[in-house]
Amino acid sequence: METIAPVIELYPGDDGDLLELLQMSMGIESMEGVKHLLAVERTRGTRYYVARVAGQIVGLIGVWFDPTGRVTELEPPQIIDMAVLPAYRRQGVARALMARAVAEVRTTGCPTLWLYTSGDEIGVLTFYYKLGYRLAAVVPDWFGPGSRKAILRLDLS
Repeated sequence: METIAPVIELYPGDDGDLLELLQMSMGIESMEGVKHLLAVERTRGTRYYVARVAGQIVGLIGVWFDPTGRVTELEPPQIIDMAVLPAYRRQGVARALMARAVAEVRTTGCPTLWLYTSGDEIGVLTFYYKLGYRLAAVVPDWFGPGSRKAILRLDLS
């Protein structure tokens, strides 16, 4: 197993380095669509953090913060995207990314971090559960008929 470099923030000028992982995370075939959604997320105030191994970005996480810097219960921080290249899964990359996101949110003083994900992927839900996230709600048919969106929350207080 290779050493994971410290998780760092990736600034907008380096967004091209995120495209492959975002495409995987978002499930969008068109790279133009990925670029558009990335631009929307950056405009909204989403910050992206990356994990590198031997200089290569192997994972990313996006954390939404109100672009004005305000954090309230009505506009709480949330995880937007998380992806790890398949060859680097189960090596602590996702855990390191989540730890950085939680650390950033803790600096705001906000008591809760939200995360929305597919409610159909038991392995993913189990991973988040082990990190302390708890199910807050399930939205049926969110990603299409028969699918479920899971809304998870992490108590930071």
